[in-house]
Amino acid sequence: MGRSKRWETPWTLYDWDKITFEADGVTPKLTARVPAGIERKAQLREAQEDQLAVNLSALLSYDTSLKGDTISPLSQD
Repeated sequence: MGRSKRWETPWTLYDWDKITFEADGVTPKLTARVPAGIERKAQLREAQEDQLAVNLSALLSYDTSLKGDTISPLSQD
């Protein structure tokens, strides 16, 4: 069983038109925008997954002789 949590925080892009400045005449006037597909509020996403793991193994012995071939399981005593 696996669990995951992902905390998503919104982010903003700022753009400057290279013309306008703040009132001080030095600081560029930036325009804020949230990119498409970005949530405006922070959110926590949680997921839970069930996973089945199966491991199969076998030991076989292949014997050959003049009489014929035989395959037999090996025992681990």
